[in-house]
Amino acid sequence: MPQATPIATPSIQGLPALPRAFFCRALLRISFLDDKRGGTADLNKAIGLDPRNAVSRYNLGKLKDLLGDTKGAISDLSRAIIINPGFIQAYHMRGNVKIKLGDYQGAIVDLSRVIAMDPQSANGWGALGLAKYKLGDKYGGCEDTRRSAFLGSPYAQKLSPEFCK
Repeated sequence: MPQATPIATPSIQGLPALPRAFFCRALLRISFLDDKRGGTADLNKAIGLDPRNAVSRYNLGKLKDLLGDTKGAISDLSRAIIINPGFIQAYHMRGNVKIKLGDYQGAIVDLSRVIAMDPQSANGWGALGLAKYKLGDKYGGCEDTRRSAFLGSPYAQKLSPEFCK
């Protein structure tokens, strides 16, 4: 059986510094090798080579959130949004991170943008419902969670009865 080539081989060394190569290697390191430190380094290298790449910023923000650096995550997700104001996933992720931080009002702003861009986003409605519920808007939380459940979110289907008591 042939041996798998390690991802951190010289495969991109000696080539022109291509941001896409570092981006792809970062995703492989994170997804398949659980090498978050190496993935972070590669994403930072990709961003250094192409600072206007919103997707690299978004993925770095997601990774920072995964590593517990929520403020760093917010910063990178905000930069992704500045680069691409229509980047719905960045708004959604930033809204989720804001919920973790207890910034429910900020989360509502971001998640409302998600819904404005994609009214059929089950996960967007569910996260918006959670933020409203945590802020004390029980009725709004219930309605948004119900909509998320209706759109097919199994998570919202579990939460809806609790939120709508």
